[in-house]
Amino acid sequence: MIYFSETQKFKQWWIWLIFLLPLIAIVDSYPNNGFDMDTLWGSGIGISIVALIALLLFSLKLKTEITDIGIGYKFNLFHTKMNVIKWEDISECFVREYKPLWEYGGWGLRYTIRNGKAFNTMGNKGLQIILKDGSKVLVGTQKSEDIETVLVQLKNLNIIK
Repeated sequence: MIYFSETQKFKQWWIWLIFLLPLIAIVDSYPNNGFDMDTLWGSGIGISIVALIALLLFSLKLKTEITDIGIGYKFNLFHTKMNVIKWEDISECFVREYKPLWEYGGWGLRYTIRNGKAFNTMGNKGLQIILKDGSKVLVGTQKSEDIETVLVQLKNLNIIK
């Protein structure tokens, strides 16, 4: 049974700006360089690369599910199926505020020796999962209160300890 589900995407305005600036620079170079074939080919390749990277980034989705079996997460371009961490493998889990840049070096699919894996798209709240083997996984969320409510509900149902 699914108790919680969330799908997140990268929606920050500054990411659009990162992709818009190279496009503006390419278009702005036309009057200076003229419209010869080399300029057109180079610009076309540049625009195609920027557009492809933007398309890949904005098609990324982080899906999170909390079920009676465990906690599942999937970053669609990196995982072909939902990765499920079973309740029996979890030592503890809780919602916490974190510092994405300081603790993980930013957003996306991240790994540090000290803090473990992180899967996030935006914000600074996440579901911290500590496994019985000591490893850590943090899954970002925009619905931290909903997750806290579900965790309390699962504890009351004796699904988690």
